[in-house]
Amino acid sequence: MKSLVNETVSHNKFGEGTIVEETALKIWVQFSGTQEPKIFAFPIAFEKFLVLQDAGLQEECRKLAEQKRKELEEKVMAAEYQIQNLKTRLNEVRSRQREAKTAPVSSPEAARKKKEQIQYLKEIQSQAYREFYTLVKENKENMNRIREIIQGRRKEHDSQLKQRLKEHYAEDFQEKILEQARDKAPEIPEAEGASIQKNISHKR
Repeated sequence: MKSLVNETVSHNKFGEGTIVEETALKIWVQFSGTQEPKIFAFPIAFEKFLVLQDAGLQEECRKLAEQKRKELEEKVMAAEYQIQNLKTRLNEVRSRQREAKTAPVSSPEAARKKKEQIQYLKEIQSQAYREFYTLVKENKENMNRIREIIQGRRKEHDSQLKQRLKEHYAEDFQEKILEQARDKAPEIPEAEGASIQKNISHKR
């Protein structure tokens, strides 16, 4: 994909602007009504906020954004599977710890081995918890990013709907007309994987 620097974009709030800088994850857009360039996530911004003047580039960016969203959804699904596996491992370790603590000791050698076994199980448990909480944190971040994409689409839809209603009703337009139209609109479906656990709260 060619560089987007110097390409013209439009935004429903800031109007027309020019892309002045880009990286693999962000773009900077200078709008005529702002002193400093605005920063947007790339390529997600082209699914939510920005429209390129070049229709071909816009479609290319839109496809990249859609691919990025699907990748996030797949990561969420994979992480949920790993989290469930780690929960099973932790339950097994706790069971083994209880057995080790209550095991009878018949000699000093058996006591030493029991102590080593308990310490070994503690180390396994600590490692599993580290993996567990890392996955939970990453999954929350990915689910929040998916949610932002969905909410961005809703805001864009509301903005377009409001403009069309204003054009239709002209001077008779009232905000309650928009509220009535919004109430009748179908809910945006959740992204695949996000429905597994909307607000993950795994606790030790």
